[in-house]
Amino acid sequence: MKILNLLIMTIFALILSYFLPIFINLLLPVNQIIDRVRYSPVVDDFMLSTIDKAKGANTFEIIGKGSISEDEFVQNQPFTYHSILIPKGQFPKIFKEYENNASLILKNSQILNLRPSLNLGRDIPLYVFLKSDEKYGRLSYFPFLIRLGDNNGMQMIDADKNLVDQNLSTNLNKTLALAGFKFPAKQFFSNPTTLKAFDEGAFVVDSGGGIFHLKFDGRNFTLKNTGIAKNDIINIIVSEHDRREFYALVITPNELGLIGYDYKYIPLPNDGYDPTSSNLNLKITPINKIISFSSPQNISTHVMDLNYTLLKQNVRKPGEPTSKRYLKGYVLPFETQLVQEDYFYKFKVENFSAKSLFVSIVLALAFFVYNLIFLRKKVLLYSAFVVVFGIYGFIAAMMYTARKE
Repeated sequence: MKILNLLIMTIFALILSYFLPIFINLLLPVNQIIDRVRYSPVVDDFMLSTIDKAKGANTFEIIGKGSISEDEFVQNQPFTYHSILIPKGQFPKIFKEYENNASLILKNSQILNLRPSLNLGRDIPLYVFLKSDEKYGRLSYFPFLIRLGDNNGMQMIDADKNLVDQNLSTNLNKTLALAGFKFPAKQFFSNPTTLKAFDEGAFVVDSGGGIFHLKFDGRNFTLKNTGIAKNDIINIIVSEHDRREFYALVITPNELGLIGYDYKYIPLPNDGYDPTSSNLNLKITPINKIISFSSPQNISTHVMDLNYTLLKQNVRKPGEPTSKRYLKGYVLPFETQLVQEDYFYKFKVENFSAKSLFVSIVLALAFFVYNLIFLRKKVLLYSAFVVVFGIYGFIAAMMYTARKE
């Protein structure tokens, strides 16, 4: 019976190890200090805005040159806030041609954002092609799924019949082979949403790292060997934008670059970028291009001209958040967390803390003395259980004792 009792108590203690830290975190919030670095073409320098939520304070400065007001911070970013500045007559006169024709700003502006989670996620290895309604220009899905396959080639699956379409598969693999594609296919990247103006197809990576641009009209395949080859590609972010300057952003462990509409590879600065933890922002304005990376470790901002030549950069460490959550380590021996790996979620035991051993021993002694005095029992085994599981074991053991009474 004791083994069964310990098993029940262990299960309950593990449940507590998941929920109790969550409630403690609610009682010990994190004071997040948010730093944002921006480049100003007006002063040709970097600016910093800092938001301290605990103090309710927002501060602004030109880095290394002193504080400025929020109004100045906005006015120094004319292409970001043009819709505010132009009606107020506050658009900088050095860019007067854009004030007189604001449509030039929209035609020559583009933003691409990428969260690190998009580099870490795993997709089910079945992919889709989009088709365009010729009359209304709406996008929808072809009733086929693409599977990368093996050395024998890729497969086109008829989604209505749940069968491989041999004719389409043969046509696809012939098209690939004629373009010099090396089987098996390694990766497939596209932007599979219908909430966009147009579709530019997909990029397929062969076994040698070669990148091929693939399109499908429902019957025939169009393929272009981009001539670009990269090892260990992490992600290719397809960007369908009306400017039609580049097809996609290519991410590898040590390199960033764009695939231009002429299929030339455009290298980008990547100092300070970690694909697993950094947010990426590429901002294109009528006069420059800015790529920035932000993570808990650093904020890195790179300013380029219209030809992607690096002009200047700024790297700084962001303000660290403050919290008293470190106190958990003195009480909680470990925490159970729900994490996603591949396609599934599973529980992991993390944040083991040796600092909690003293509290665990005190709780075990208190539990032992309580049972000895009030229940006339020597619960050595259960007390040892409390030492191992700490406060989780103490709560589980006390509830078990109360149930037995």
